[in-house]
Amino acid sequence: MSQFIPELELAERFYREVIKPILKTNYPDLLYSAALIGDGSGVLGYDTELSRDHDWGPRLHLFMEANTIAVEKINNALDENLPDEFLGYPVRFSKGGSPTRHHVDIHTLESYLQEYLGISSLEALEPSDWLTFPQEKLLCLTAGQVFRDGMDVLGKMRHQLAYYPHQVWLYLVASGWRSLSQEMPFVGRCADVGDDVGSKLIAARQSQRATQLLFLLEKQYAPYSKWLGTAFNQLKHGPSIAPHLNKAMLAPDWKERESNLNEAYKLLVGVFNDLQLIKPVPGETKNFFDRPYTIVEGPSPELIQALISEEQLRSLPLGVGGIDQVTDNVDVLTYSKVFRRIKGLYS
Repeated sequence: MSQFIPELELAERFYREVIKPILKTNYPDLLYSAALIGDGSGVLGYDTELSRDHDWGPRLHLFMEANTIAVEKINNALDENLPDEFLGYPVRFSKGGSPTRHHVDIHTLESYLQEYLGISSLEALEPSDWLTFPQEKLLCLTAGQVFRDGMDVLGKMRHQLAYYPHQVWLYLVASGWRSLSQEMPFVGRCADVGDDVGSKLIAARQSQRATQLLFLLEKQYAPYSKWLGTAFNQLKHGPSIAPHLNKAMLAPDWKERESNLNEAYKLLVGVFNDLQLIKPVPGETKNFFDRPYTIVEGPSPELIQALISEEQLRSLPLGVGGIDQVTDNVDVLTYSKVFRRIKGLYS
């Protein structure tokens, strides 16, 4: 097999050395944008040699106006002029079970947004839209690389989707703290009645919630589960929190799980305090009522909620949060026809 080339580098060279010359020769006046965005580990820069075993090769997206030269004609020009291989990799390959073909995919921005986010325009997005866009989708649209933006649309799209509007972000942060606080004492309570499996499951769930919350506090979109830990360790505070979460999930007894989770919670409180949204929170360990379980008192979700002026967001229950906080079901977060149906729950 040819020497490994990261997919973003491969795509850029494929565009500049192959696709751009073909389009310039056959359609010199064509207005288009070219990029590698969307699905795929390579878009996030996480692909490795192992990634090449399926759905991998020279590929990119072309964006054009709906009334431009017929897509069929451009595809024919590409088919007639594309080489069989580029840098040792087949130019035509199967992707997602599709027939073997080239993967220079042509879209309008509207059709791409419809397929990817379930919307045809970024105009007048509502809070309920933002809350039902999976973070992994927003990340993949704002990651990757734009090679040419002749239509002047991709840069604007990526700027608009760069991160949540402030009011939406406040609601997500408040909900993150609410859900994290709800099961703090259960690691001990489960084990106290002989349910060590339940205690471990809750420790793992709390670790995931803490991970999600740090992404929010650092204003970074979280990737899909395969790369969540990798991206977490690339956050500013990830390396200091990750060891505590790891120890909590591997601990042989509940007290050690609880202790390590508490240390992670304290660090999260410190990150939150640095944002200076409300009065600093001590983040101290305390007993859960008179029971022998300890928790860390984080910031009040209600005080964070009080900073929200947007009416639709203020009316939503705390703790529900965005779609990523509601579910980690792969099919819900993958298919726009599914996650867009959830929008009505936020209206």
